[in-house]
Amino acid sequence: MSDTQVLAPVLSALLERTEAIAGRTIERLYDGIPSYSVVPRAELAESIGQIVSIVVDVLRAGEVPAAAEIRQAETSSVARARLDIPIQDIMQAFRFTMRSIQEAVVAEAQLRSVPPETLIRITSLLWGFSDAYTANQVHVHRASDIDRALRRTRRRQEYVRALAFGILGPADAVEAGREFGLDPARLYRAVRARASDGDSTEQLRRALESEALARGLPALYAIVSDDCLGVIAGEPRVDAEDATIAYGAPGRLDAIADSFRTAGKILAPARSLGITGTVGMADLSWRLAGVDAPEVNAYLESTYLAPVRAHGAFGEQVLESVGSYLEADRSIPRAAERIPVHVNTLRYRLRRFEELTGASLASTNTLIEVSFALRVTEPLKNGFR
Repeated sequence: MSDTQVLAPVLSALLERTEAIAGRTIERLYDGIPSYSVVPRAELAESIGQIVSIVVDVLRAGEVPAAAEIRQAETSSVARARLDIPIQDIMQAFRFTMRSIQEAVVAEAQLRSVPPETLIRITSLLWGFSDAYTANQVHVHRASDIDRALRRTRRRQEYVRALAFGILGPADAVEAGREFGLDPARLYRAVRARASDGDSTEQLRRALESEALARGLPALYAIVSDDCLGVIAGEPRVDAEDATIAYGAPGRLDAIADSFRTAGKILAPARSLGITGTVGMADLSWRLAGVDAPEVNAYLESTYLAPVRAHGAFGEQVLESVGSYLEADRSIPRAAERIPVHVNTLRYRLRRFEELTGASLASTNTLIEVSFALRVTEPLKNGFR
């Protein structure tokens, strides 16, 4: 008698026991895998019944199908992944199912005195089917992971964009924020950041998120157009030489659009002035007013920069000395040490600046204008963007 004839009554009995197999397996799933509590009993019963039917076909045919041909594994795994059930739990659930099926097969085979060699072949087929089914599960889960990550990225982008443009109602801003771990009771600063190299924007986003995580601060960043936008419960502290990271004033999550507007007003001027790293309103202050003042910058260029630069390398040394003098709060010893040059050399260069420009560094007005010229006019002339 062939295996097919010997197994026919066993397989018929197995199909008849489908409901009992499903019931026993579901109890094992609910008791042993907490994540499966979200899967309805009827859905599990249907899925287990499908597996029993496939097993019967495999044993009847005497061969295991290729992993990609087991469509039920794909459908079931996708359904579980959408419920955020971990892959290890999905695979364990399948093992529970196969254990119940194998127990039923062995019991029916022994009841009908199936020869040992046939039982061994049955067991090998069941193992082969389990391997193929599991391989399909792993493949599908990897694809689901990618799809889930892409959906979350899109969701994050949509949420951050909506915060930035103030198009979310207060309740929606708070509720959606909880999804990303943002505590609505805290105050957040909006961040607008741009990398010098557009290809580095994702790297910048990761650096901002990692820095916030290291300090235990709730934060969320997303790439929107050419910029990295986000919120952080504090000030960002990324020391980036190839990026400008502007941040606004603190505010509630449901009213953060104002902070985003401030960050935007800071980012463009900061980039125009060649400023990198983190920068807030206090870091730019009066310099913000000079970025969009071409007539003022033209006047300062012709009055304080051009007459000195006309003397070539020496003129550059003079401007360097004046800049150091102002940055040292007009302390000649500290300014000379910064360059470094002898204090008498610094004094000589300061005098020459006054002679070349006809201005006095003792004048408050001159100090303001020269500071403006060196900190705004000159970077703008150099064309930072």
